[in-house]
Amino acid sequence: MDRTVQVVEENPTSLAQAALNAWAQGPQQGEALAVVPAGTDAPRVYVRGKHYYVDLLPAYGKLNYGSSGEWMLVCTMTRTLLERGGDDVSFLLGGKTVDTLGHIDLRRAFTRADCPN
Repeated sequence: MDRTVQVVEENPTSLAQAALNAWAQGPQQGEALAVVPAGTDAPRVYVRGKHYYVDLLPAYGKLNYGSSGEWMLVCTMTRTLLERGGDDVSFLLGGKTVDTLGHIDLRRAFTRADCPN
């Protein structure tokens, strides 16, 4: 689903953050469901070259989604960020590298190939 978002400054980090802010808000029309509960803040995102780093808030580790839900969470963010370019997305939790989100292995970066449509 396409959405137009406004950014204060047009640089890779601002664009990526605007995309994740819209992602966290969920769909604005239709019957599609949001990936995270209403009111959940978007994670912070940082861009270094062609690599994205997403810092998930600690609340994301407490969603109790199970492996399928965690996969959907990580892959929808990955697809959102890589839609306009970039190589991969690495995930942190609460500013720290972690092995898993609960069930999903976060030790390596995710690519488009990891998250097919």
